[in-house]
Amino acid sequence: MRKKSKFFKYFREYEWSNILAMIRNGRSDPKICREDFPDKLVVITGATSGIGYHTARKYASHGAGLLCVNRNPEKSEALRREIETEFGVRCDFRTADLSLVGDIRRVAEEISRLDSPIDVLIHNAGIYLTKKALTADGLEKVFVVQYLSSFMMNRILTEKLKAQKKPGSSSSDPKPIDSRPGG
Repeated sequence: MRKKSKFFKYFREYEWSNILAMIRNGRSDPKICREDFPDKLVVITGATSGIGYHTARKYASHGAGLLCVNRNPEKSEALRREIETEFGVRCDFRTADLSLVGDIRRVAEEISRLDSPIDVLIHNAGIYLTKKALTADGLEKVFVVQYLSSFMMNRILTEKLKAQKKPGSSSSDPKPIDSRPGG
């Protein structure tokens, strides 16, 4: 009975129109972008493994240049070599620990100074911890990596993104790509 009451407590927080939209969307096939992305820059955090890795490969297979923000320089270098060799596109990286406010600020400011416009920005970095852990800044680590880092990067990049937005330009209307391995 306890499980049932938790379900209904959670369920009541949704509006019926939203529930029906979720059901409809869950039944439909994902929209797959078949467009190529030559001369486009994709910035992605957490691209050395998991969904981020497959997303980086998918964009690279469509001709996009990549700028990956990762914590591990060795894995980042291996990813760069793999992407450039296999797809023939440019793949740069910046090293940053997105659990540290100083690193978030530094890497976002570096990206904001790039001459190239950002066509796609993907906040993919994430961590899973079973116990509460605090950062050197005294903040909860999962909160910083999964929420605060994206917020801070967006805030710092806002002026760059606004300045590069031109009516009718493709950089103001990025398209999603199905990043599933077979997609």
